[in-house]
Amino acid sequence: MSRESRWIWAGTVAVVLALGCGPTEPQTAEEAPPADTSPGTVAARVDGEVIDLAALDAWIRDDLFRRATQDGDPLETYSVRRDALQRMVDERLIEAAAQAAGTSVRELVTREISERLAVSDAQVDAFYAEHGEQIGRPLEDVREQVRRHLESQDAPAARDAYLAELRAAHDVEMALAPPRSEVAATGPARGPDDAPVTIVAFSDYQCPFCRRAEPTLAAVLARYPESVRLVHRHYPLDRLHPLARSAAEAAACAEDQGLFWEYHEALFAEGANLETEGLRAIALDLGLDEAEFASCVDERRHQARVEADLAAGKAVGVKGTPAFFVNGVHLNGARPLEDFVQLIDEELAREAGAS
Repeated sequence: MSRESRWIWAGTVAVVLALGCGPTEPQTAEEAPPADTSPGTVAARVDGEVIDLAALDAWIRDDLFRRATQDGDPLETYSVRRDALQRMVDERLIEAAAQAAGTSVRELVTREISERLAVSDAQVDAFYAEHGEQIGRPLEDVREQVRRHLESQDAPAARDAYLAELRAAHDVEMALAPPRSEVAATGPARGPDDAPVTIVAFSDYQCPFCRRAEPTLAAVLARYPESVRLVHRHYPLDRLHPLARSAAEAAACAEDQGLFWEYHEALFAEGANLETEGLRAIALDLGLDEAEFASCVDERRHQARVEADLAAGKAVGVKGTPAFFVNGVHLNGARPLEDFVQLIDEELAREAGAS
């Protein structure tokens, strides 16, 4: 990978195109030269022996990678490698395009992005109407500066569009796949049985992070009503949450009467009482057969079911809750919606490519 091609990632496109809102007049003050960061630059000397930047970078590379991937977390490692691989592929495509055009990477990228930027007078007028008071100068005096500012904001999207066109014009196969675990999707479920994406959620009813994840899961199902199936599995952390196991067994008893998800939501409601009387009060509120429910809870009919879920989670490396497996890809913790969306979209794209 050439040093010139790395430039397209090291700096912003706005700088490349001189589209920023910086000074428009030449600077007369003498500026300090940029620091030399080439590999042969001396970083230190020990008894006259030189340690250059190349040696330093090699020495810290493994440590930087370990930190970036959170000490070997499989999904984080995959994410870092995936992003790096995409940059490598894009840079090779750009280098090949520049060579074919008989120009430099810098000139090619500048030209291609410039051609994809089109800020209209209407957009300039709208920006000035909103910010003119802060600008404090007549529109015609600053029209071109405003246009350059808006172009700088659009430049990343223009770069992405160019890269997408390059990829489409070449035979690019991304074979890197995320790490997967075999997780049985057994348990109460929401979403189509034949959904291309299945999320298996290991959860604890006394865990505040599990409660926090519930709205995110609801948003996922709303976003992908035909593409995602959510399966719940119990994972009570007895040492931390002494009421979670009995709540899980009670939820399984509610499942016997066809009201698992209603009971599940009530258990996660703010301020829910997970003591025995609270569990029975929820059942009464939901209209469950009180005697049947009480008998099921007292006899601990689903003790083995909860134990089986715990064993399944431990077998695939679950150490805390909530833990999610998206088509077997582990997402740990109360992650934001964007993390699910990115992974689900990748799975859907992979499914479409395989069909």
